[in-house]
Amino acid sequence: MYFMLPTQSGVKFPHMTPMETEMQPKILKSVSAVIGVIGLALLVLMITTEGEPGVIPLALLLISVVGYVTGRMRERSSR
Repeated sequence: MYFMLPTQSGVKFPHMTPMETEMQPKILKSVSAVIGVIGLALLVLMITTEGEPGVIPLALLLISVVGYVTGRMRERSSR
Protein backbone atom coordinates (compact mmCIF):
# COMPACT_ATOMS: atom_id res chain seq x y z
CA MET A 1 0.00 0.00 0.00
CA TYR A 2 1.34 3.40 -0.96
CA PHE A 3 1.03 6.44 1.23
CA MET A 4 2.06 9.99 0.59
CA LEU A 5 4.00 12.33 2.84
CA PRO A 6 3.37 16.05 2.42
CA THR A 7 6.50 18.17 2.16
CA GLN A 8 7.17 21.81 1.38
CA SER A 9 8.07 20.98 -2.21
CA GLY A 10 5.02 18.77 -2.76
CA VAL A 11 3.99 15.21 -2.05
CA LYS A 12 6.67 12.55 -1.72
CA PHE A 13 6.44 8.79 -1.87
CA PRO A 14 8.94 7.64 0.77
CA HIS A 15 9.86 4.31 -0.82
CA MET A 16 10.00 5.35 -4.49
CA THR A 17 12.89 6.84 -6.42
CA PRO A 18 12.35 10.08 -8.38
CA MET A 19 12.35 8.15 -11.67
CA GLU A 20 9.46 5.99 -10.47
CA THR A 21 7.30 9.01 -9.66
CA GLU A 22 7.77 10.60 -13.09
CA MET A 23 6.04 9.44 -16.24
CA GLN A 24 8.27 7.47 -18.61
CA PRO A 25 8.98 9.22 -21.96
CA LYS A 26 7.18 6.60 -24.08
CA ILE A 27 4.07 6.76 -21.90
CA LEU A 28 4.18 10.56 -21.85
CA LYS A 29 4.39 10.71 -25.63
CA SER A 30 1.57 8.18 -26.03
CA VAL A 31 -0.73 10.01 -23.61
CA SER A 32 0.09 13.28 -25.36
CA ALA A 33 -0.78 11.77 -28.74
CA VAL A 34 -4.15 10.54 -27.43
CA ILE A 35 -4.91 13.96 -25.93
CA GLY A 36 -3.90 15.57 -29.24
CA VAL A 37 -6.24 13.34 -31.24
CA ILE A 38 -9.11 14.13 -28.86
CA GLY A 39 -8.32 17.84 -29.10
CA LEU A 40 -8.17 17.71 -32.90
CA ALA A 41 -11.48 15.85 -33.11
CA LEU A 42 -13.11 18.38 -30.78
CA LEU A 43 -11.62 21.24 -32.79
CA VAL A 44 -13.08 19.91 -36.05
CA LEU A 45 -16.44 19.33 -34.35
CA MET A 46 -16.51 22.84 -32.87
CA ILE A 47 -15.57 24.50 -36.17
CA THR A 48 -18.20 22.57 -38.14
CA THR A 49 -21.00 23.18 -35.63
CA GLU A 50 -20.26 26.66 -34.28
CA GLY A 51 -17.99 28.13 -36.94
CA GLU A 52 -15.18 28.94 -34.50
CA PRO A 53 -12.74 26.92 -32.40
CA GLY A 54 -13.34 26.63 -28.70
CA VAL A 55 -10.91 27.16 -25.87
CA ILE A 56 -10.97 23.54 -24.65
CA PRO A 57 -9.88 21.94 -27.97
CA LEU A 58 -7.11 24.51 -28.36
CA ALA A 59 -5.98 23.92 -24.78
CA LEU A 60 -5.93 20.15 -25.36
CA LEU A 61 -3.80 20.62 -28.46
CA LEU A 62 -1.41 22.90 -26.58
CA ILE A 63 -1.13 20.44 -23.69
CA SER A 64 -0.48 17.58 -26.10
CA VAL A 65 2.29 19.49 -27.90
CA VAL A 66 3.96 20.46 -24.61
CA GLY A 67 3.69 16.89 -23.32
CA TYR A 68 5.09 15.41 -26.51
CA VAL A 69 8.04 17.82 -26.58
CA THR A 70 8.73 17.12 -22.90
CA GLY A 71 8.67 13.36 -23.53
CA ARG A 72 10.97 13.73 -26.49
CA MET A 73 13.44 15.82 -24.50
CA ARG A 74 13.41 13.31 -21.63
CA GLU A 75 13.91 10.45 -24.07
CA ARG A 76 16.94 12.15 -25.62
CA SER A 77 18.46 13.06 -22.25
CA SER A 78 18.20 9.47 -20.99
CA ARG A 79 20.22 8.09 -23.92
